[in-house]
Amino acid sequence: ASRSLPNVYLGGVNLGGKNSEELKILVSGAISDFEGTPFVFEIQRNEIKVEKSALGISYDQDKTREAVFAYGRSGNFIVDLAARIKAPFTTRKIEPVYRVDYSQFSQALDTKFSQFEKKASDATIIYKVGTFNATDPASGDSVDRSQLVSDIRRQLDGLDDSTIRLSIVEEEPRITKDQTQSA
Repeated sequence: ASRSLPNVYLGGVNLGGKNSEELKILVSGAISDFEGTPFVFEIQRNEIKVEKSALGISYDQDKTREAVFAYGRSGNFIVDLAARIKAPFTTRKIEPVYRVDYSQFSQALDTKFSQFEKKASDATIIYKVGTFNATDPASGDSVDRSQLVSDIRRQLDGLDDSTIRLSIVEEEPRITKDQTQSA
């Protein structure tokens, strides 16, 4: 009863049947190895490496270890019995517990990818020598942030250090020339 259930994994590390001390060593090793490996992003045939700490990402090894040990020990007899019966025959992946400083995350990514992005420019109204003129808007290009966040989350949850391939999406201006004409 003082061991984790069989076939419990953190990333690619099998933590099944381990006691508390063994879990402490294995969880610490798996997370430390992953934290020490930078994210590798590939964009337009360029490789960009970014340390996880530079993105404001930190893991809680103690809570992760508790989550591994808690699997099959929820306090609900039926759920726990089902987990214990299935454990030898099925694999259970436990997601690590981590925090992300989203402000630091966003700023770091903006800085790292700025050379590959061109912001869209809105149409504007200019007053010159008694007349108003509207400037033309221009579309831009930016890294697909929703796909990027999804890929990073998948890697954080699975302790996966494979290369993340970034895609560029077209960014449309928010204000068009027609909208400035009606202002």
